Amino acid sequence: ATASFADKAICVGKTVSIVGITIGGTDSGNYTLSQPSTTADITAKTLTVSGITAANKTYNASTVATLSTGSAAFVGVESGDTVTIGVGSATGAFADKTIGAGKTVQVSGITKSGADAGNYTITQPTTTATITAKTLTVTGITANNKVFTGTVAATLNTGSAAFVGVESGDTVTIGVGSVAGAFDDANVGSGKSVTVTGVSKSGADAGNYTITQPFASADITQASAGLSWATPTAITFGTSLSSSQLNATASVAGNPVYDRATGERLNAGTHTLSVTFTPNSNNYAVESTTVNLVVNPKTLTITADDVSITYGGTVTQSFTPTGLSSPDTASSVTYRYAGTGSTTYSSSTTPPSTAGSYSITPSARSEEHTSELQSRLHLVCRLLLEK
Repeated sequence: ATASFADKAICVGKTVSIVGITIGGTDSGNYTLSQPSTTADITAKTLTVSGITAANKTYNASTVATLSTGSAAFVGVESGDTVTIGVGSATGAFADKTIGAGKTVQVSGITKSGADAGNYTITQPTTTATITAKTLTVTGITANNKVFTGTVAATLNTGSAAFVGVESGDTVTIGVGSVAGAFDDANVGSGKSVTVTGVSKSGADAGNYTITQPFASADITQASAGLSWATPTAITFGTSLSSSQLNATASVAGNPVYDRATGERLNAGTHTLSVTFTPNSNNYAVESTTVNLVVNPKTLTITADDVSITYGGTVTQSFTPTGLSSPDTASSVTYRYAGTGSTTYSSSTTPPSTAGSYSITPSARSEEHTSELQSRLHLVCRLLLEK
């Protein structure tokens, strides 16, 4: 006996015709047989779907997954049936928004069409994909300019620090308590790069993000060379300049250049001396400074030589200098004569012509030397005129 439905379509309580039932036995010829029928259900066959994948994505606080449906196909369609897969409305969704590798993506919206589509149901497929952490950048951190210290440490301003890129609705808080800054090197320069480290994150959604530590820029300016020059002790004219006067010091190695040379002799008076110090390292600034040096006049003693002439003769006066600095010479010496004892002769620069005994007082004065005068030397020598 065999049985068959009237058609292949699904239905509940479908008639099933049975044929091929026979009868036998001694009296079977006395009977006719009506083939029976019954009912049964044809339920829809479940189709699965292959060929759909989901793309990995960067965290965006959404469960939406991007699907690739170009190779989508039904698995389980009976031979000869016409069933076409529809993916125009297919969507994918992660189970949650958080990051993770190999996360399940539920696909929905797969449809079917075709003459035999009604005999099938679809199991909507799943696939897997990865949600990777989103990278946050940081704004609002600046570095202060500084004077050269020999270190790369940079001082940062973090009061306006903020994350850029946090998804709307997410809770992510920036942390700057352990932030540090470092210049690329310790040397002087403008607009030098400063690497920032230690920016952290917290909050319910912080685990879905990574941080790109920021950069800043700042200047390192030249430090002072520590140039110092104590005011020299006053000297007397004729003393040549030496390391006792040209003795500026600095806290770093370098080359001092003075406006006066060692061995130079300065005239009496107050002189401003200057020095320019050039450090060996460019990390220190060139510096200049000045001091005042007092050069006191030197005492010069002019001693007139004794002269003795016969009345009517011509006075030829000479002198001997004491304390004259080389290579200076004494010239333009003025002689003043005066009578002594019983000789009456007023002090005069004109030699006397009357026989007698006279005093001679020479004098000479310059910026550099102070000559001793009569008032200080008293009687230096005498002029004797004889008849």
